[in-house]
Amino acid sequence: MSLNDRPPELEPYLCPTDSRFRPDQRAMEIGAYEQADREKSRLEVKQRATRRRREQGELPAWKPRWFVRDTDTDTGESFWRFNGDYWAEREAAATKIKDNGGSSAKPIESWNNVADIF
Repeated sequence: MSLNDRPPELEPYLCPTDSRFRPDQRAMEIGAYEQADREKSRLEVKQRATRRRREQGELPAWKPRWFVRDTDTDTGESFWRFNGDYWAEREAAATKIKDNGGSSAKPIESWNNVADIF
């Protein structure tokens, strides 16, 4: 449970897609199992609808933002390598928050080009 802790002073700086914002996971952690089940179902429906919209061309194709596919030089195996862009975007979000008097109504308003997945 402590891995998913969201200290209030850190929350505005977290990417809106951070798993600590998952409502189903939070409900499960506090023992609200029926609510967790409803939230998980809601998220799955939302994900399927987004996928359909991408397939129909209403939304751009999905592309990983914080990782790139790479190949291990020793084994030749494919893996996902962190590209470092997350920290630059988080710094930009922090600057927006600072310029806004130290607050943000919602984290998604401080981050560029981040989908509302929850």
